[in-house]
Amino acid sequence: MTPQWVKPWIALLFGLSATYSDDVGVRQSHNQQVCSTFGNYHYKTFDGDFFQLPYTCNYVLTSLCKSNTGYEEFNIQLQREEVDGQPIIKKVSLKLDGTFVVLAHSSITVNGEQ
Repeated sequence: MTPQWVKPWIALLFGLSATYSDDVGVRQSHNQQVCSTFGNYHYKTFDGDFFQLPYTCNYVLTSLCKSNTGYEEFNIQLQREEVDGQPIIKKVSLKLDGTFVVLAHSSITVNGEQ
C-alpha cells in the first residue's frame, strides 16, 4: 500500500517536470519520456534504453543536465541492498530546489530531521 505522503510528491515532481519542459523548450518528442528502475537491478533510461547495474552503489537516477549549479536544483538518487539474495531499494534521496528528502525503509527525513 502506498503511504499517503507519496501521492503529493509524485504530483509535485510531474508538475515541476512539465513546467521545466515548457520553460527551457524541451522538444515535444521528449515530454512523455520516463526513467525507471525495477526488478533485478534493471533500469530504463529517458530515451528508452534498458540496462542492468547489479551493484549496491548509490546511483543518480535523474537530475538537471543543463544547470548552472550542477546537480543542486533537482536530483534523485537511489541505492539498493540485497535481502535474502534479492535486490530491494534501500534508500531514495531527493534534492528539490534546496530541500533534501531521504526515503529509507519506513522513515522519511527532510533536511536532516525525521
